Amino acid sequence: MKENAAPVKLPRHPKIWWSRIKTKWPFLVWISAVILAFYFYAVGVDMAAFVGHVEAIDLPISPVEDSKIQSLAVKVGDTVTNGQIIAQMVSSLITAEIAVNEALAIENTATATDRILSLYNSYQRAVSDAESQLQSETVARGEKEGELKATTAELKRLRKLIDDKVLTVDSTIISRLVTQEASLREAVRLYPDTIIAIEKRISDARAGITSVKKWLSIDSETEITEALIERTHTNAGSPIQQVALLRQRLEQYTLRSSYNGTIAHLYERPGNVIARGTPIATVLVASDRVIGFLPEVFAKEPELGMTASIYRRSGTSMEPIPAVVTTMAPRIEPTTITGPSGQSLRGRRIYLTTTRTGDLIPGETVDIQLASRSSPWLRAIRELILPLRSLFSESSAQAKSAN
Repeated sequence: MKENAAPVKLPRHPKIWWSRIKTKWPFLVWISAVILAFYFYAVGVDMAAFVGHVEAIDLPISPVEDSKIQSLAVKVGDTVTNGQIIAQMVSSLITAEIAVNEALAIENTATATDRILSLYNSYQRAVSDAESQLQSETVARGEKEGELKATTAELKRLRKLIDDKVLTVDSTIISRLVTQEASLREAVRLYPDTIIAIEKRISDARAGITSVKKWLSIDSETEITEALIERTHTNAGSPIQQVALLRQRLEQYTLRSSYNGTIAHLYERPGNVIARGTPIATVLVASDRVIGFLPEVFAKEPELGMTASIYRRSGTSMEPIPAVVTTMAPRIEPTTITGPSGQSLRGRRIYLTTTRTGDLIPGETVDIQLASRSSPWLRAIRELILPLRSLFSESSAQAKSAN
């Protein structure tokens, strides 16, 4: 045996390194997590998707003067165009003012006064004549109804006597009574419509009298001449100017839409008295803007002109809608959105303009992803995961409701 023989090298097991890695995997996981955290911190907002909503512009339709709604020409959900009539306000008083000023513009003060008095007296005569006619028609109606009742009873009595063979009557008498009964019945049937027409004439004439009195600011009929002379003498500006101004005011009693949109709300109905400036309806105008809330940690990342992708939470389409950052709020706003933990968040408003307005519903919630400057594989992960957020949100909501 040789004492100085070289030591024999034992073969190294080829899988010892793998065994060591398996025993050290928690450490490697933490190292990987730290590396990814630094990387994601470096890319910053490129990996941040934040919540926003589509801008909904509700524009009010309201009168410029206190008035009563006469009629509404639309209902909720109707599509309206610029200049379309929304509502008509009662304008009888201003119409009376126009008539008075037109009279003053055509003739001198004395002649205009006589003309207005004549108009006022014609209203009074119309009321008096219509009331007399109404009284006469009411009396005549009672007489006709009584005559019809008597004729019907007589006809019934004669027919019964003839049927019982107690009396023999010439058929011409029965025929005459039948004709008379039909004529009376038709007359009685027409009386309500006649009375309604007379009552409407009375109402219109009284409305004319009321309009003149309101214009003169009087209550009694004995003061009308003096009040009219005083009003015509103290009337500011020429009658022609007054008519022009009044006609402009009259146009404002017809409320029109100044926009193309959809009726979103109707707050009032015909017959309601509306104070000036109070909205009667609102028109929803389509907007191409999306308003997002960017958390404070990313507040300095976006830039004007930066592109973004908008992902809808409603519907089945997962295709992103392109958008561009157009405006950013100048400050950080506190307590605007509450996070999942219940703590208030601070952030910055960011406004984006989309290129496909019709794809979004005003007011709907969307996810906003700013254009990524990171590596392609990170962008691919984002494109796969982000559209599924709405599905996860829906499933979690269903699970909570089930519990």
